[in-house]
Amino acid sequence: MRGHHHAVGELAQGGADVNLANASGVTALMWAALMGHTEVMEVLLALGADHTKVATAGDYANKTALEAAVQKGEEEAADVLREWAAEHPDAEYNAHLARTI
Repeated sequence: MRGHHHAVGELAQGGADVNLANASGVTALMWAALMGHTEVMEVLLALGADHTKVATAGDYANKTALEAAVQKGEEEAADVLREWAAEHPDAEYNAHLARTI
């Protein structure tokens, strides 16, 4: 959440789940996108963070990290996620985006 991209890799090496979500379904990737921490996002994605996960409650309910970044106005973060999605296509994810953006 604070943009410490080096710590992300160390936590993952220690066994941290990069896809763990809080009670609202918000993942580390979503937090990084919302805070505009593109370096953290890139590390998380390289470590296997799921860019297709959606939040389950709160301001970003039913939104992916990309959608949350767009909603918050974090365009650089949104661009990183768009590029990642284009390089890693997922039919269900793309259909979700087509319905919401």
